[in-house]
Amino acid sequence: MDRLQNDERYCPQRMEEFRSSAKAKLLPDQFKRLNDEDLARFIVAREGNVPAALKQLTGSVKWAETALDPNQQDCEFCSKDISSHSMIPIGLEESEQSTILYGCPARATQPAVDPIIHHMSHQLEYCFALPHSGSRWIWCVDYNGFGLKEAMQGKLAARFGALFSNHMPERLHRVILLNPPSVFRILLNFAKPFVDQRTLDKLVPVNGSTSEVLQTLREDHAFTESTLKWLAQALNQKLPAKIPTLPHDSRGLMLPSLIPKFEFVDPVSPMKDSAGRRPLFIRASSLLIGEVDAKNQIQIIQVDGY
Repeated sequence: MDRLQNDERYCPQRMEEFRSSAKAKLLPDQFKRLNDEDLARFIVAREGNVPAALKQLTGSVKWAETALDPNQQDCEFCSKDISSHSMIPIGLEESEQSTILYGCPARATQPAVDPIIHHMSHQLEYCFALPHSGSRWIWCVDYNGFGLKEAMQGKLAARFGALFSNHMPERLHRVILLNPPSVFRILLNFAKPFVDQRTLDKLVPVNGSTSEVLQTLREDHAFTESTLKWLAQALNQKLPAKIPTLPHDSRGLMLPSLIPKFEFVDPVSPMKDSAGRRPLFIRASSLLIGEVDAKNQIQIIQVDGY
């Protein structure tokens, strides 16, 4: 919330006007599900224009009621073949705990647009709701194997642009493009009409050898060493190839139904609590201990002072 309040587009008076308008426009249950940060994201995205922010918010709330049905969280394709889509949480960056979502278009075998949008929407919303993740995300796009076939996915690019701009305003931290080829410009041109300039300004190309790319991610984008170690393996693979064993932190970010489909690195120190549970996520000031229950739901307990 501090990030949004410090944004030059934020105005406390417009925020209060927007809050009152949203409360009057939405159903009580719909308004109750929103917090101050949700409201601030929309009013900031619309630069203080209350009618425009209210129109966007109303549309997004209606979209979420159907598109984000928690009973339809599973990805029907990835539950059968984990290579169907390529959108894998691989850790949190260290500046504000933004979720890092890895994607490699050439790894994905299922091109149907609607299931991809369904998977992406649920994966991101799941991460935003976690107690140990921040309110934004980073899309780390690996262009290994990227060719004309991937560049011609204009409909998918447009749908991604609409999803992020219309329904997830002020959620995107940045999009890091790892060695994008010249053909990528075709895909970018498809997306431009559907994406606002602020989102386009968050595209960050990172070029160079694997070691140079990793050094940039470490120094400029606060990637952790466990995430970088995994990326070193992924970037050096010759596709098609099985996805490398994921960092342990990835387990605590993954959609629960997909956890059994992947292999995860064990923690460096395989500590357990009194119930024999291993940590799902470790950070300097605390230890998040958890387990996956019979329904593949993550149960998390925070132990302070670790």
